[in-house]
Amino acid sequence: MASTFKTTGGAASASGYGGDSATTPGTTVQRHEQPSFMTGAPAYTSSSWWWRAIERTELPNPGAYEEINQEASAVLRPNLFDGTRFDMNLPITPTLSTGHSIEMGSSQATPGYALSVNYITSTLIAVSRMDMSGRFNGRVFYTHTPRLISKLLISRQPAEDPAAAAAMLAAATGGATVASPSNTATTTVMYDLDYRGSDYSANLKVGTGGVVSVAYMQSIVPSFSMGGEGFFQMRTSSVR
Repeated sequence: MASTFKTTGGAASASGYGGDSATTPGTTVQRHEQPSFMTGAPAYTSSSWWWRAIERTELPNPGAYEEINQEASAVLRPNLFDGTRFDMNLPITPTLSTGHSIEMGSSQATPGYALSVNYITSTLIAVSRMDMSGRFNGRVFYTHTPRLISKLLISRQPAEDPAAAAAMLAAATGGATVASPSNTATTTVMYDLDYRGSDYSANLKVGTGGVVSVAYMQSIVPSFSMGGEGFFQMRTSSVR
C-alpha cells in the first residue's frame, strides 16, 4: 500500500525502506506502508489474532474423582432409619462442640445413644462419633495449602459387627472385599492426600490391608472432564 503527500513549507521527513530522509519545500514524497512482519517488531505478539485463537482457554477444576457419584448416592442411597431419632448439638467453644443422638422405637434394633465430638478451625477439622455398642468413626481433615489437603479416616467396629468396617474399606478402595474374623474387633485406617490444580485434581489413598489407590481428573474443555482410578491391594489370607 502506498500514500502520496506534498510538503508546502519547511522541512519534512518520511520513513522508507532506507530509513529517514530529509525533504525540501515543494517536494512530493511517496511513502510505502510496510506490514508488521517487515518492520523491526516481532512477527507475532500476544495480541496477534492467530495467537489468541490458539491460546489455551482457562479451564475449571473438575473436582475429585470420588465426588463423581456423590449426588447420585445421596438420591439412590439415602440415610434411612426405622423408628425415632433425636439429634442435639451443643457448642462448647467457638471451635469445639458436642452432639448427642438418641434412637428408639425401632422394630429391628434396640434403643441406642451416640456421642459425637467435633473440633473445627481454619486449617483443621476433626469429627468423631461413638455409640453404646463400641462402634467408633473418626475423620480428620488438615489443610496444608489451599491446594493440598490431608484426610485421615479411623473406624472401629465391635466383634459382633465386623463386616461393616470391611464394607467401608471396600467402598473406599473400589470394590475389594475383606473378610474379618467374627470374634475380634476390626479397626480400619485410611489416609488420603488430595491435590487440586488449576484444571486437574489428584488423589492418593493408603489404607489398612496394604491398599494403595491413585485417582486423577483432568478438564478437557470447560464443560467436559475425564479421569480414572486404580488401586492395588496386597494378597492376604483374608482377601477374597
